[in-house]
Amino acid sequence: MLKQPSSPLRFSKTIVITILLSAFIHLLTFALAKTTLSQWRWQHVPFHSTVEVIGGVIALLVCFLLINLEQSRRGTSFNLVIAAAIGAMGIFDIAHALVKPGNLFVWLHSLATFFGGLLFALVLLKPKFTKAISTRFVFMILLLSLIISAVSIIFAQQVPIMVQQQRFTSLATFMNMFGGIALLLAAIKLFFFYKQFKKSDDLLFILHCSMFGFAAIMFQQSFLWDISWWGWHLLRLLAYGVALWFALQNERYLFRQLQSSNETLLQQEKATQASLDSANKRIAISERQQAAVLASLSDAIIVINQKGHIKLFSTSAESMFGWQSREVLGKNVTLLMNNEFAEKHDEFVANYRVKHSPSAIGKNRDLIAKRKNGDEFPIGLTISHLLLDEEHHFVGVIRDITERKEQERLIKHAKEVAESANNAKSAFLANTSHEIRTPMNGVYGNLQLLNELKLNKVASSYVKDALDSTKALMTVVNDILDFSKIEAGKLSLECTPFKLSELLANLHADLIQTALAKNIAFNILNQVEHDLWIGDPTRIKQVLLNICSNAIKFTQQGSVTLSILPNTNKPLITFLVNDTGIGMSEKSIDKLYLRFEQADDSITRKYGGTGLGMPIAQSLIKLMSGSINVTSELNKGTNFTIRIPLTRAKEDAQNQNAQAEEIINLSEKRLLLVEDNPINQVLVKAMLQPTKAQLTIVNNGLQALEAISDSFDLILMDMQMPVMDGKTATTKIRENDTSTPIIALTANIMQSDIQSYHEIGCNDWIGKPIEKTLLLDKLQQYLK
Repeated sequence: MLKQPSSPLRFSKTIVITILLSAFIHLLTFALAKTTLSQWRWQHVPFHSTVEVIGGVIALLVCFLLINLEQSRRGTSFNLVIAAAIGAMGIFDIAHALVKPGNLFVWLHSLATFFGGLLFALVLLKPKFTKAISTRFVFMILLLSLIISAVSIIFAQQVPIMVQQQRFTSLATFMNMFGGIALLLAAIKLFFFYKQFKKSDDLLFILHCSMFGFAAIMFQQSFLWDISWWGWHLLRLLAYGVALWFALQNERYLFRQLQSSNETLLQQEKATQASLDSANKRIAISERQQAAVLASLSDAIIVINQKGHIKLFSTSAESMFGWQSREVLGKNVTLLMNNEFAEKHDEFVANYRVKHSPSAIGKNRDLIAKRKNGDEFPIGLTISHLLLDEEHHFVGVIRDITERKEQERLIKHAKEVAESANNAKSAFLANTSHEIRTPMNGVYGNLQLLNELKLNKVASSYVKDALDSTKALMTVVNDILDFSKIEAGKLSLECTPFKLSELLANLHADLIQTALAKNIAFNILNQVEHDLWIGDPTRIKQVLLNICSNAIKFTQQGSVTLSILPNTNKPLITFLVNDTGIGMSEKSIDKLYLRFEQADDSITRKYGGTGLGMPIAQSLIKLMSGSINVTSELNKGTNFTIRIPLTRAKEDAQNQNAQAEEIINLSEKRLLLVEDNPINQVLVKAMLQPTKAQLTIVNNGLQALEAISDSFDLILMDMQMPVMDGKTATTKIRENDTSTPIIALTANIMQSDIQSYHEIGCNDWIGKPIEKTLLLDKLQQYLK
């Protein structure tokens, strides 16, 4: 861009004065043409052609200068628009100068004005359009102007009539008036841009446009060769002169810039040379230091170029691979790789692009390398990219990970052994549970049925003791299963509405007889007014039953008290268990939650137990996001504080786990029992006899498939049977029947087993040994 004037206001005034002078020349020549010099004519074709050719050449020079200025982001605010306009005008003016005066003569001149005004008017468009104009557009306009000029000259007879009786036609007048007005509008737009951005180049082309505009307007008022005609030629010549002055000023500016840049470069060259001399000295020192550092590293350092040729091979690389540096420098790095990686390496390096860096760059990868003797060994490789002398290089940091891989192998083997042992343990526990529960179902079921008969007091006492012993045995089995689930992280919690009062009543019913038998008091003090809560009532009862039964077990006289306290600040309930029993020492408290541990061997001998109850209780409390604390004193008693977060339920929520309290009437219901064990068949039949249900019994799944040709209201399905098991039978039944409720009767009640029952289509499940009240409750639930 031109150097800005020291006084923009003065420069602006100069332009305005020049524009006014142009208008004055227009008015003066117009007045002379109408008065004193009305008959004056000066027909001098050579002089006219010289003026037009000079103007056209200047226009083309300025056109290409503006294109260069646009590429260097200098010049006017509309370099390419003005370049296209002034270039087209220059081509038409040169063509106009090369033809004889006449119709074609005026046609080419009018085209120059018309196209010049039209293209200059592009500055009136929004910036997003003018910014979209490219150099290609300028050259297309120049080519179009050449083609139109050539066609007009070749087909001169086809050109529209532009002159009649020494006067210009309306078409000629329109083309020149249109071009003139467009040029004046462009001048106004450039003036506003100058006011906004203060670019003097815009100001110069304001003058250029206004001169051409006035010249075009003067056209329709003039006769060929009269004083007015020569007047607007003078204005056009002055306009081209302004453009030439613009070009020369820019050239001078560029020359000064080149001189200044040259001097600056010379100074920078001297400074750079001094810096290079200093840097070379530092590099020499640095290279010796780097060599020492590389030699001390245990990791190998290898640098390659984009062709895969080795450029650096550190001392540690020599030790690792068995090659000497002089043997591998310049050779392809694939000689250090195994065949699998070597086949892909050259293609990867050749196709590397900085902007689309592959995942290998900057990341550590485990690969297999090859020593000089052919031995393969595992390495950890980290690659980074480096640009040296405009050439891509790759730096590889390599570590021998043979020992690490061996450790990983040993760890993996140990993990597999542990997992195998854990799976074997889980399978053993599941199988043991099944084998215990299956015969236990016969024992417990018959005892329940015996207990319902009218027996004498001695017999009734025997049955009651047997029932208590059976429940105790099942508690041990359940503790072992819970321990296995907790240890495997597979124990899940329910989230269901329950009544706290009912939970406490059931707990009291379970423990009161044991307490009375020892002649101690068992009290439950509930201070929580709200009764309906959301949580896992089964697990809460299990925790409380475990701790309270322990308290009763270890208390010989006095009492055991369970207090339930509300919390006004947080949604949780506090359970306090206080006893007057034997108490515990600090050492015993430390071992309280260890699995299979008790205070000492004498306690195990005297009171019994597996040592799993308290660890399971603690784990369940943690699963419920609660806490448990204990304080104790030998021979005085123990205090447990359990806090469990619970959410209040609405008062109209119903407890979905209520048990049947009355004998239900199922006389109109048809039930199918699929069970292979004769004892279990007898037990279920006896348990259902009071309901008057129509019971059909089959021995395996295959017989069940044959039996379901008759419709049933509910199916009780054992899962483990000969010929066809319960899972297969249920799956086949569900292929045609999705509505009949199917309840699994099973001794396999691990979480994974229960989930599989639901997946094959069972609606519910009942674990063995079968609790009669639970069986009746499920029947009532599904046969309403």
